[in-house]
Amino acid sequence: NKIYRKGTIEVQLLTGSSWYETNAQIKVSVVNLELRDINTGLSVVVNGTRVYTNLSGDLDILDLVEGTNEMLRKVESTDLSISYGDGTSRVWNESYFIRTRKANFEYYFEILGDPAAPNAGATSWGVNRTGANFYTVPSTPIKATLCFGGAVWVTTGGEVLIHTDNKPTTQVIHGLDNLGNVSADACFANTMKVIWTDDSGEVHQALKQYY
Repeated sequence: NKIYRKGTIEVQLLTGSSWYETNAQIKVSVVNLELRDINTGLSVVVNGTRVYTNLSGDLDILDLVEGTNEMLRKVESTDLSISYGDGTSRVWNESYFIRTRKANFEYYFEILGDPAAPNAGATSWGVNRTGANFYTVPSTPIKATLCFGGAVWVTTGGEVLIHTDNKPTTQVIHGLDNLGNVSADACFANTMKVIWTDDSGEVHQALKQYY
């Protein structure tokens, strides 16, 4: 689908003289960014800021290649929002870590929840389109692996639990093949499975391909 984009994205170095310094911070601000599907006419408007902190500083690339060190970043936000064409909106906060390293001859990164978040270990929390409070927690870290000779990152594992007020927990499982099974070759994982319970108590599941 063709997507029309209009709005402002601002990038600012908050602390340090360079992003490669330990604890340097960059702020990315999104101001009235409209995303509209040309074919359907459906649109959303995105606003908010994210702050990225370089916790590990400028690593020697040989340390990462040899698997003797890791890169660690933190992502935080307190004012993200998406407004939909029907007048509803979703607002949320974020706090999580991105760890990149080499193990077992493969490069990968993981998304880890923040133990200091309001719901310990959560990556995001806020209010959804129906006005209900929610928070998400990775029960196992979301993992992406560098595949096909370093050409692309592929989501190869992890599980997220979505907790919503007065609703059963929704489960999202990553790193599956197109039949919903754990992919025999992680680099060919192209699907996630969503499992939820409706208001009548019936359990449903759906598969969604990443690409």
